[in-house]
Amino acid sequence: MKKTGKNKHKMAFIFASLAFSVSSVCLAQYPGGIAIDALFAGEPTLTLDSADYRFTYQLRCVVDTTRPDDPLIQKLSLVVGKKYSFFHNGELRNRPITKGSWPLVHSEGLGGTFVYKNYLLKKAEVITQVPGDDYLWTYEEALPAQQWTVCEEFRIIKDYSCQKATTSYMGRDYTAWFTLGIPIPEGPWKFYGLPGLIMEVSDSQGHYVFTCVEIISLDKREPICRYDWILQKARRTDIWKTMKRVHKDLAEYNRNLHPNIQYIVVGRPEHSELPYNPIELE
Repeated sequence: MKKTGKNKHKMAFIFASLAFSVSSVCLAQYPGGIAIDALFAGEPTLTLDSADYRFTYQLRCVVDTTRPDDPLIQKLSLVVGKKYSFFHNGELRNRPITKGSWPLVHSEGLGGTFVYKNYLLKKAEVITQVPGDDYLWTYEEALPAQQWTVCEEFRIIKDYSCQKATTSYMGRDYTAWFTLGIPIPEGPWKFYGLPGLIMEVSDSQGHYVFTCVEIISLDKREPICRYDWILQKARRTDIWKTMKRVHKDLAEYNRNLHPNIQYIVVGRPEHSELPYNPIELE
């Protein structure tokens, strides 16, 4: 498997520096990664499209199923053009991009996950971070990923009339509410294929709830870019198997990944297992 990008040594140094101490802070579990800072190094290398819309979603996810009343709340962004869309950590919008790198952002929740949807080729590229790796993992899937059943139920969300739809996807049953008032087949994360924007989508257990909290029609179109990231192709199932190993024993995983670095666990037992409640169950 080939890694791409020009900043490999730079990112490796950053991750090595972060990894000397595995503290109780970074050992909090998150479904898309561990709560460590991730450096997404690289300048824009290619402009894919220009976005007409920006949507902000609030994600409420239950990280630890034994503590359902203590969810993670996170803001995520979706920018949509005519040929591409780009789903990413909304935190990136609030920090200036300096020459040579994007700033540090947390990888908690789905904050370490990026989704490009290519409308012309009907495929999605998913890019995600595994803590401790000096590159980002990537894989592709066909669009649409979900098979929807549209129901004759309606409700109002943010002054938009929304219609109900249901689907089963990657081990979870979801209910979505979409609006024909914004007639684009988009939604947060991998959700796609309804005849209007998904304003809200949640799984049947209430572990993952996405709610659209901001809708902006862009007067100045925002570029949708590729970046000089270090990417390694992998199968989706292999990535999630690796993530499960990370949560089983983060310190041991990092010792195997970087055997020349000394890891010190602070604030918890040496080989403790972290709660694991990923958005994809299969």
